[in-house]
Amino acid sequence: MTEIAKSRSRKGSQRPADAPLQRTAVAARAPQALLSRMQAPITAAQRYAMICEAAYFLAERRGFGAGHELEDWVAAEALIDAKLADGRYRAP
Repeated sequence: MTEIAKSRSRKGSQRPADAPLQRTAVAARAPQALLSRMQAPITAAQRYAMICEAAYFLAERRGFGAGHELEDWVAAEALIDAKLADGRYRAP
């Protein structure tokens, strides 16, 4: 029997060995801290870079045909803004 198991099985222990652990205040705050870091707002430069990349891939799918640059940009903007609103993209 390990030292931890022995201490749990002693008489007078505060909780039985098979009782679930109570969440501490630190453990309760940990998910919130992680969540707040994950949802950090992106900068305008990061958003612009995402839109540039998405517009490039939209143009590539179209075969880079001339005359659709604005259309690709607007579609990429809508795509990125929708993903940012949904929380599917986060700041690195």
